[in-house]
Amino acid sequence: MSIEKDASNMIEKQKDVAEKKDTQIREIFHRTKNDLQIISSLFELQLMNEEDDSLKEKLLEGFGRFQVMVLVYRGLSYGDGYTEIDFGKFLKQLLENLCASKGLPQVASRAVIDFPELFLNVDTAIPLGLIVNEIFNASLKNISTDNNDVKITISMPPESENEMGLVYRDNGESLGGEFEINNSSPTFGTRLIKGLSQQLSGRTEYLYDKGNVFRVFFRKPES
Repeated sequence: MSIEKDASNMIEKQKDVAEKKDTQIREIFHRTKNDLQIISSLFELQLMNEEDDSLKEKLLEGFGRFQVMVLVYRGLSYGDGYTEIDFGKFLKQLLENLCASKGLPQVASRAVIDFPELFLNVDTAIPLGLIVNEIFNASLKNISTDNNDVKITISMPPESENEMGLVYRDNGESLGGEFEINNSSPTFGTRLIKGLSQQLSGRTEYLYDKGNVFRVFFRKPES
């Protein structure tokens, strides 16, 4: 009986530890979301009060990158321990948000996102999401609000043993030298893409083939 009682007590203690850990994870997650909301509100307040157009544009770009991180955290769910996000759903939401902010809802509605269910951890999802955000923004800048012929496709090529990828294609005009990944005078967005690609032990390639094509490759996350 003593052995059974000790075993029962041990199980109860383990259960208590698991419940406390579960509660702590929930509290940390919700605190993080609240902190992100506070920062978001500060961005919005500064944008409302900024009169310098050039500075306002840079603030908007920074705010957009910050919103990528917010979107990732909103996509996390308790079911997977707040550690992974469905990246296909994230892509769709990000494109819809950006198109709406630029007055291009028709572009998002016709976009083809041929992306399998893929769950990525935060360490991969945030830098990859920031890369995609730069690509989306660069592509959408070339589109006028009355253009109804734009086509965007996002797909995932066959993965190799250690590498995964994402392909973005539009049928717009060439982004030209401004967005060449190996440009000798890269923009901030291009430098950001290169740095984040290296962070993911990957690379991003750009070419023009009847439209702008970006291929993003990254190391396959550990299971």
